[in-house]
Amino acid sequence: MIVTAQNKLISQKCLKMLRDQEPDAAEFLAKNFSSRIFGLALRITQNHSDAEEIVQETLTVVWNKWSTFREDSDFSSWIFRIAANQAYMKLRKSKRQSQMFSLNDLATQTAQLIRLQKQSLFNTSFVKETQKPDELLEKQELHIVLQKEIDALPEKFRLVLVLKDIEGLQLKDICEILDLSLSAVKSRLHRARKLLRDRLIKLNYKMS
Repeated sequence: MIVTAQNKLISQKCLKMLRDQEPDAAEFLAKNFSSRIFGLALRITQNHSDAEEIVQETLTVVWNKWSTFREDSDFSSWIFRIAANQAYMKLRKSKRQSQMFSLNDLATQTAQLIRLQKQSLFNTSFVKETQKPDELLEKQELHIVLQKEIDALPEKFRLVLVLKDIEGLQLKDICEILDLSLSAVKSRLHRARKLLRDRLIKLNYKMS
């Protein structure tokens, strides 16, 4: 997950509460990370019930293993590496095919797609920041289209795209999670970005 200043403050507070063994630490952890873990898990597994299980599994691992966290990265990044690993293991075990999302599922994940405009997937913005209602609606519709097109990518390309360009994991972490070489991850990421661009162009979403 891309680490913002606010998220960093939250993760630092969470780690401090765990270290101090504060009684509200577990509640704070769940309240501030459950939805984001769910979003990541849903994107990887494309299965609602699996994603819910992964949330609980990840929170349990974090609760039991937080003391092993090495402060060479943000605490939230460490949490999402655990979540991504849990999700990928479940995906490999279940061997499920991609499933269609309901519109409600899509709407809950729309916020994540805002990050795409700020990352290397797009060199330019698709839409300009605006407060006009009609343009805001257009922007929201674009987010839904982006999510659908990402979800439609072949699994091996979708996974690296989600982990790198949406969740912001380091390449070395993606290599470890997917058990791939660095060159293989880079190749899949390049291919995933090109496939997504091509799909969007076919839909007449031109980059300005």
